[in-house]
Amino acid sequence: GTVNVQGMVLKYSATWYYNYPSQYRVEIEADANGTPIKVVHVVDGKEGWQKIGDMETSKLSKNDFDNVKIQMAVQEIGTLVPLLDSKKYSVSTLGDVKVKGKKAIGLNVTAKGGVDVNLYLDPKSLMVIKQQHQAKDPTGKEVTQSIYFSEFKKTNGIPMPTKIQIDQDD
Repeated sequence: GTVNVQGMVLKYSATWYYNYPSQYRVEIEADANGTPIKVVHVVDGKEGWQKIGDMETSKLSKNDFDNVKIQMAVQEIGTLVPLLDSKKYSVSTLGDVKVKGKKAIGLNVTAKGGVDVNLYLDPKSLMVIKQQHQAKDPTGKEVTQSIYFSEFKKTNGIPMPTKIQIDQDD
């Protein structure tokens, strides 16, 4: 895919591994104007590490670690399956809403003692087409993060988005 970082458009490839609710690993290979960069992030639930290129492995900052924990919780909620546990989650409707001009079903999910996420589902396929929650930007400032999912294709029989757009404060 491509990612826009501070005005630069970088090509990248990434593989994510999740073991909900607390373990995560992402391996990213990017091209920064012809210079290859490899980034690895690992979280074991209590702490996290990153390795960028040939640099030494370093602990994730508190801000980065907190953000990864939020992202993991949002990812888990987005699978919808955990929402069946009413002891852990409360779900309410946001009613019919529009996502990028198209009709959607809106749900608010609150994890008891945790993250609050709005999910927006396609009314025909019931696939999550948008997630919205509070996150922190790289400076630690709280922002509204919207994640849009589109161009679904089946992988091992499961529809998966092949396009993901992440916006912070639009």
